[in-house]
Amino acid sequence: MTPTPFEQHPVSPGSDPFTPLVPEPARQEPVERPEKLRLRVTRPGPNAILLTAAGEVDSTTVTRFREVLLPRLSATARLLVVDLGAVEFLSVPGLELLRYAHSQAFNRGMLLRLVVNTHAVRRAMWQTGLDTVLENHPTVASALEAVPEERVPEGVASTGIAESPGSVLNGER
Repeated sequence: MTPTPFEQHPVSPGSDPFTPLVPEPARQEPVERPEKLRLRVTRPGPNAILLTAAGEVDSTTVTRFREVLLPRLSATARLLVVDLGAVEFLSVPGLELLRYAHSQAFNRGMLLRLVVNTHAVRRAMWQTGLDTVLENHPTVASALEAVPEERVPEGVASTGIAESPGSVLNGER
């Protein structure tokens, strides 16, 4: 019985002129993947905090996002701007975190503004209806305009009298 090609003994390299010498692959160190979510916190003014996010906010990165975002709500600043301008993907847990952060900011008399200028984030916000709940701005500069000097919840005038949704005080809204 003739052995099948798989049962034949291989020819050792170098003994056959038609078998090329193939060097053993070199061991490579594992390639470090760039982080899926990069976060940076700056203080552009005494009453404002800017949290810049870049990458993806998904189920694997939302915990880290939460750990950086939520402590900023207890700061003495009156405005927290979350720049999502370089976020390529925003999942449901990320959206829920932003909604929660908004309610916590409101309860503490702080304003939370988002910078939303990518299609992926705009679409996620629109699909969940958060685009009508959370204050969105196209640029960081516009989100940092009109930093309140006092920690006053949205919808309450500096006199402590609740405003109606359409009212304008001192030409601002």
